[in-house]
Amino acid sequence: SATDRRSLTTNWRSDGAVLDSLGALFAGATFGDPGIPFVPVEPAPGNRDRRIIGAGGTPLPALSLRLAVGGGITRHKNNNDLVKTASAERAIYADLVGQVRSMLDDGRVPDPEETDEPGGRSVRPSDIAVLVARHIEAANIQAALLSGGIPAVVARAGSVLQSPAAEQMRWLVEALGR
Repeated sequence: SATDRRSLTTNWRSDGAVLDSLGALFAGATFGDPGIPFVPVEPAPGNRDRRIIGAGGTPLPALSLRLAVGGGITRHKNNNDLVKTASAERAIYADLVGQVRSMLDDGRVPDPEETDEPGGRSVRPSDIAVLVARHIEAANIQAALLSGGIPAVVARAGSVLQSPAAEQMRWLVEALGR
């Protein structure tokens, strides 16, 4: 019925450490309404213990929260508590490029289908996704990555509300309303 709620219980893409970290971060959170809570999920059995490892062979952090600080970030001339957006964005993009470069240079992904080397194969650009809230952010991040010599593409750019699926959903809702 319309009151039944269903949820996917298995994430087939993420490893267990990522899902555990997100569960800790979002535990008790709701998304705009108490009726839309964060729901933790389990990793696929084959992904539970998979981890990306760094140069020393130790697992990389599953989740990193980073803060843009430093003298290179320009402050508002009338209020030192405020930073200029463009300056902060440049610092964030530079940090992102550094993090991605480090992962590409040192990271290893367990992948028994491609290699039997200890630690797996090297991280590839196609292993990395940067999720953004706005299309302009995608274009700016792509430009920053490209200027850092890192291949980058923008996939599914644009608003989901402008997608063909959203248009079809609007038609359906309008038809049901009639």
